[in-house]
Amino acid sequence: MARLVAELAELGAEVRVQAGDAADRDALASVLARIAGERPLTAVVHAAGVIDDATVESLTPERMAPVLAAKADAAWNLHELTERAGLAGFVLYSSAAAVMGSPGQGSYAAANAFLDALAAYRRDRQLAGQSLAWGLWAQTSEITGQLAGADLSRLRRGGVQPLSTEQGLALFETATALGAPLAVPARLDLAAFSRGGRPVPALLRGLTAGGLAARPTAAVAVAAGGLAARLAALSPAEREQEVLEIVRASVAVVLGHAHPGDIDPQWAFRDMGIDSLTGLELRNRLANETGLTLPATLVFDQPTPLEVARFLCPEILADVVVEPAVLTQLTQLESILSEVPPDSEMRSDITARLRTVLLKWMRNQEPAAENTAAQKLESASADEVFDFIAKELGVS
Repeated sequence: MARLVAELAELGAEVRVQAGDAADRDALASVLARIAGERPLTAVVHAAGVIDDATVESLTPERMAPVLAAKADAAWNLHELTERAGLAGFVLYSSAAAVMGSPGQGSYAAANAFLDALAAYRRDRQLAGQSLAWGLWAQTSEITGQLAGADLSRLRRGGVQPLSTEQGLALFETATALGAPLAVPARLDLAAFSRGGRPVPALLRGLTAGGLAARPTAAVAVAAGGLAARLAALSPAEREQEVLEIVRASVAVVLGHAHPGDIDPQWAFRDMGIDSLTGLELRNRLANETGLTLPATLVFDQPTPLEVARFLCPEILADVVVEPAVLTQLTQLESILSEVPPDSEMRSDITARLRTVLLKWMRNQEPAAENTAAQKLESASADEVFDFIAKELGVS
């Protein structure tokens, strides 16, 4: 803070730092009264924020209260206490989370959505008001300082790129000059959705340049059907391995690993650093890969990649008639034989081998009843043989 004050002073600004809680109406009123006693108040920039990320089922009033207080309560206090001050500027620092959504930031998104609505409300009343729904800043703050490497990777896969300080300041000037009640100053990489095999969100499709269309549901179904057909042609062990590789690849993406081989199939997701948020992302990726509707608790119910693979295999094949392994291998043999050239010297040897195999197969297909009768006759006594003839020929 001292460094910022010094930099502003060098630029000719007079800076006063006042610690306080803008959500405390009386404390804020005291600060504003002190300013008004010295000079006219012309603009307000509300940039405070608190986060407490959690999945929806974990949100409680107690967890939401501080997030809403720093954003919504403080902004409303500023609005009411300056409503008649004739401000030239009333700028609210919101978040793109309120516009586009952000996993695990339900309370933060709601608090910022209030700021967006407040700016529109003020404009309807002919008052200054603008909400800037910022994207991610590269410079670490109290809010972004809590983001781990996996969190940043998830944001990048979601098409959000960090803003440098220079880019952020330039966007601030552009947005305030634009004057719209709501602007979203953010760096977006829409190609990230395509690279990740996900559809571009409907909200952003108008920004795509000729071709990053959403992946239709039908396309997902076709891809999933192809996976099921591919698995049906494999042995049980091969199916499990195939699905396991899909799971490992998805885990690697979620955790930001370059190689799926880095993922130990029997290592617990918890020990890998996968939490409720990254667990949901993994569930979503696997649902997209398989076409299945998967439970939100997937990585908790099946706590290792191997267990997830074993869970997914029968689910993927639920609507597929899986032929016996011997028929699958015959299909594979047929495919191999079709590749033998007509003039190959091996054809006569192959034909002889196939005939031998077929003769053995047919010889083993004699009716069980005949085999049983022959075996009995071989060990029967003379009286038993005569009894058998009498019964078969009707001789008494």
